[in-house]
Amino acid sequence: MAARPEQFHERSKLTVKRQESSEQASTSGDSKPRATGGSVATRYTIAVASLVAMSMCVFWLISNYNNQNLLRRQADSLGQSLANQTAVLVTEPVLANDLISTRVIMEQLARQTAIAEAAVINVNGEVVAIASNALEPPLSLFPVPMDYGRYEAPIELENARAGTVRLVLDLSTIEAGTGNNLVFILVATFAIMVIAILLSINYFQYLVSFPLRLLNYAVQDIRYGEVKTCPDPETNNEIGRLIRQFNATAEFLANYTFLNTDELASPQTLEQRQREHRAERVSGAVLCIRLDNFHYLASTCDRKLLVKLLNRVYFMSENIGRLYNGTASYCADGEVVIEFHNSRLEEEQCFYAICAGQLFLRLIASINRIDQARQVEAKFHLAVHHGEFESGLYSPVTGAFDNVHGITLDTVRRLCSECPDNSLLVSETAYHLAGGESRIVGEEYGELDEPQALLTILCSNALASYRQLLDQQAGKLKSLLAASSEG
Repeated sequence: MAARPEQFHERSKLTVKRQESSEQASTSGDSKPRATGGSVATRYTIAVASLVAMSMCVFWLISNYNNQNLLRRQADSLGQSLANQTAVLVTEPVLANDLISTRVIMEQLARQTAIAEAAVINVNGEVVAIASNALEPPLSLFPVPMDYGRYEAPIELENARAGTVRLVLDLSTIEAGTGNNLVFILVATFAIMVIAILLSINYFQYLVSFPLRLLNYAVQDIRYGEVKTCPDPETNNEIGRLIRQFNATAEFLANYTFLNTDELASPQTLEQRQREHRAERVSGAVLCIRLDNFHYLASTCDRKLLVKLLNRVYFMSENIGRLYNGTASYCADGEVVIEFHNSRLEEEQCFYAICAGQLFLRLIASINRIDQARQVEAKFHLAVHHGEFESGLYSPVTGAFDNVHGITLDTVRRLCSECPDNSLLVSETAYHLAGGESRIVGEEYGELDEPQALLTILCSNALASYRQLLDQQAGKLKSLLAASSEG
């Protein structure tokens, strides 16, 4: 449907108001002090990185403490054992005062890579024989200080002490291993922190930040009068449940914005409104609800039962039309015609008409169940069409200029005749104007023989996104019908 110049003017004014309100919000927001610290995702990422760094530091401290103590105990045990063995080896040369043999033994012992110095000391504390080894610094990723361990063992024979053996071992390899381990831990910590940061960023981006931004935009649109749902992330966490709760509320607001529940009253309380209108040709959607087996029920059913059935049909048709901004322009012999050209949203007329028909289908069982003992087998045919017709004709029923006339009404009645029992038949024109497959579940039914062939679509079922709302509306109208019947 082509938009009118007035609509473009209203939309441009709405856009200007949005821009002005956004600028005012940003200006007022800048003038107020804001808490520092960034977004929740940034704080969470920093917390995760800090936790990883602290965990790796604790791991390095514990592992380094245990490993270093273990290596030093092993080095002390080895050094003391080597000193004891050396003392036994040099006992005989020392007692024989064979200095040459003693020096030879010390020289051979000092050739070991881990021994920095080997010496024999007499009982007077004088060095009798000594040998040293120029050790190379251990392989390390960075320089480490030299560390030596001194070990002594007595030279004894029959409880007589002849001297002492002193060995100096190079323990720098332990420090070098500790330093290398620290470097590896730092590299591993950096790699794990990078992975943790990337994972946390992706987690918040796809599971927290992005859904919350969509929800934020949806909430902002409500201020401008556009009630829209937020895309459902299909997750069963707190954010997913929050978005589904918002969507349920948004659908309720979108469909009940123009509905005042106090208006859903009995027909006796409805005031007749008389307004003078000049007859004009308008374009809109028309819904026809027909009790197809009316004449059969009129000839076979009890008169009081038929009256109750017709009252229930007309009562529910009126409230359904009012619920979706429609006006009942014709009501006779079990047939109700509701037109939607006065709807505030012209582009939604066909969709409203189809939703009204689908809502009526959900109420057929309640309409037929007049009481527990009697249930009428009424069959209904529903049809929706969109076209031009004359509006503003005087109605002797209401005493107002709200009657309509035109070929569109004849077409929708012919659609009713072709419709299956308890189903909704929609013309191709109305189906596409309502949004087609994106908003309506439709199944091609056939063609209507007219001067111009008209394709028909069977639209008895609703999409899952609207089915819950229709069920809620049907439940409310069933309660209203039950209350009016009891009264």
